[in-house]
Amino acid sequence: MRILYAHSFYRIPGGEDETFADEIHLMRERGYDVDTFETSSKTLEGQSRLKAGIAGVWSTRAARAIRARIAAHRPDVVHVHNVYPVMSPAVFRAAAAEGVAVVHTLHNYRLLCSHAGLYYRGGVCEVCIGAVAPWHGVLRGCNNNGRAADAQIAVTVAIHRAAGTWARSIDRYIALTTLARDIFVRGGLPATRIAVLPTFVDPDPGIGPGDGGYALFIGRLTVEKGVRVLLDAWRECGARVPLKIVGSGPLAEEVAAAASTIPGVAFMGRVSREVLTDLTRRASFLLFPSVWYEGTPRTIAEAFAAGTPVIASDIGAMRSMVQPGENGQWFKAGDAIDLARVASTLANDPEGCAALRLGARRAFEAHYSAARHFEGLATIYRAAIEQRRGIHVARTAEAQQ
Repeated sequence: MRILYAHSFYRIPGGEDETFADEIHLMRERGYDVDTFETSSKTLEGQSRLKAGIAGVWSTRAARAIRARIAAHRPDVVHVHNVYPVMSPAVFRAAAAEGVAVVHTLHNYRLLCSHAGLYYRGGVCEVCIGAVAPWHGVLRGCNNNGRAADAQIAVTVAIHRAAGTWARSIDRYIALTTLARDIFVRGGLPATRIAVLPTFVDPDPGIGPGDGGYALFIGRLTVEKGVRVLLDAWRECGARVPLKIVGSGPLAEEVAAAASTIPGVAFMGRVSREVLTDLTRRASFLLFPSVWYEGTPRTIAEAFAAGTPVIASDIGAMRSMVQPGENGQWFKAGDAIDLARVASTLANDPEGCAALRLGARRAFEAHYSAARHFEGLATIYRAAIEQRRGIHVARTAEAQQ
């Protein structure tokens, strides 16, 4: 099988970039013929907003480029991760027009929401699910990049919905959780074409000793990630439960200031992958206080691989990944007092933590290993190829009548 992986990189690296790279490595390691087609937001520097906005809706350049790559490589499958803001959904139609099966991973909710996270003013928002386009996002200014960005996304969604791009040019979608699948079905995507496959962890770090005696937060320092909820909780916990915070982002200065005044809190900023792995393997538990749905947080999957239990918000992907009493605990999303209570209880229960460590490792082996992901991807690719072949046969028969 020949596979062409396509991805548009954001200015700030994130989990989507890691998954893109990991899947390429995974399939090459198993002997598949893999090629890539990549663009980056950095190419927009110096362009006018109008030109960039038009290209974001329909990039003729990207459509031509992917057709050329398909002609050169002759893939059986084009697997697209992210098309915004440079590549545009034009690549879906271009690949389908070449008769190639098309797979698209739904890393976020951008097809339904201009914010991409179903988030508004501190909490989950589903008002645009099922709408022709996320026009509420334009009125509210939901996108962090301004109303012009909201408008571009809304126009893009509306045009490609009307043109049938979502329904006819993509043979299989990959949702990261069953919750995400259900939401996209409510939003109008064809249910029969959406498979569920979470992200994966490779290489396997192995189960850690969990002997560090601290709680650990890893992530981008933003409001959506629940950073302020976390800090408020530790104003309650104090030095009773030592906390290490790893990450960077808009709230970095606020976190650094809080760490200097809250007993037991250490802000480490960004660290190397080796240090991060060691911190995760030795932590008593990981904290994941996001106040939005998330996709499949890699941080949780990596914690499970290390046998580290997770305390997470009781919403979205966290609710399906974390099973109370098996591999972690929930707390009420956005409730700092409840987070403090759950964290304090688990920190004072070493036997309970040890049992959860075994459950966390079992969750990794069952759902987030490289072997499990490879099996899932191969199945999805075969289904996409059959889908595209059926469409081709039907169109040929129709043309001959």
